[in-house]
Amino acid sequence: MLSDNKGSRNQGFVLIYLIFSLSVITFLINISVKEINYRQSINNDRNLYETIRLVNDAFQDSYLVECYSNPNTTPIITLEKLKLEGFLDDSINIEVIFDSQKIPPRTLLMTRYTLHSNRVALKLKALFSTVQAEVDENTLSLTFHLNTQISDQILLENRINHSQPCTQS
Repeated sequence: MLSDNKGSRNQGFVLIYLIFSLSVITFLINISVKEINYRQSINNDRNLYETIRLVNDAFQDSYLVECYSNPNTTPIITLEKLKLEGFLDDSINIEVIFDSQKIPPRTLLMTRYTLHSNRVALKLKALFSTVQAEVDENTLSLTFHLNTQISDQILLENRINHSQPCTQS
């Protein structure tokens, strides 16, 4: 009779040990999943920042090419046009609206990006410290001065005579 009691105590200890081990393993998995999600979120934000930076640079280059090619017209830029003219890779897919405003003696370029959340828009606003950045719900608006220094490579690729004035800036 004593031996039966000792066996059931061992089984109870094994059960408690198993439950404790499963709790620790579940806790560690939970921490790991949170860390992986956090790192993935940071990586996604960084990739989105780089995409927006590329789109802004392409917008500026395309605007200048249009401005130098047709100095008396205001360039109309779209994402599809940037892709078609080779300023952007076809794989870039982001919802954006382009605009420009001439305030002599400078030209302001504006981009408005619709993002999937306000949190992402606020994070990206903090990263764009060199331009005027505003957030309205899940929309990030960036305003920056047109840099009239056009690269020689862009001039050659688009057969532009640099001596021709760009009257938009």
